[in-house]
Amino acid sequence: MFGILAGCGSTAKGTSPGTIVFVHGAGGDMRGGLFQSLREAGETRTIVSYRWGSPIFLLNFNSKSIHNRAEKGLVKFLIRQVAKGGRVDVITHSAGGGVALGALSDVESPRVGRLVLLHPSVSPGFDLKPALSKVEFIDVVFSDRDTTFLKWRTSTFGTYDGVKTPAAGNRGFDLTAPSLTQHAWDQFQKKQGHDGGHFGALNKTFVQNFVAPLLKHADSDPPNTEGVK
Repeated sequence: MFGILAGCGSTAKGTSPGTIVFVHGAGGDMRGGLFQSLREAGETRTIVSYRWGSPIFLLNFNSKSIHNRAEKGLVKFLIRQVAKGGRVDVITHSAGGGVALGALSDVESPRVGRLVLLHPSVSPGFDLKPALSKVEFIDVVFSDRDTTFLKWRTSTFGTYDGVKTPAAGNRGFDLTAPSLTQHAWDQFQKKQGHDGGHFGALNKTFVQNFVAPLLKHADSDPPNTEGVK
């Protein structure tokens, strides 16, 4: 038997109302300096990571039972965060994007602010409409250089939602919508600290210079438009 994690992980208490929730990928809470970078960028809300999945990380890629438990757990987690008051934004990485999209597609999920999907490992055709109805805005950061994890692996073994294809984190989503902006990796992102690889979007400099400003522009177009699909 193996244990399955679901619930609160690391927390950095804030000084203003609201919460930023980080949903990690299949490999666990490899957020790097995300918390510190958000603080250095002026973020004063509480920042918390949502833990999910099995310690046997390979099971987290495609197990529907693990995904269902993680998504249901995140719904309850978000309900608690929203009840505390203030704005709640969500940042995800890789398979964490699938967890968040599944949770926000649930009828019981509360409405949140901005959802930032860093290299999501769901298929490009994943139905974003249910999640879009529960958020103010979705930003997607993707890279055609993320080939090992989100091109070869997902094409061979399947995405989070079980489709054998390059993931949305490699090529972007098929959908276009007014409240959806997709940021393709380019030289501008490279200058901000993202090398284009699977974990490049978690680089401390990139989080501070590119991701953090997205959270400060909740009701307007994103501040960085170079590389937008």
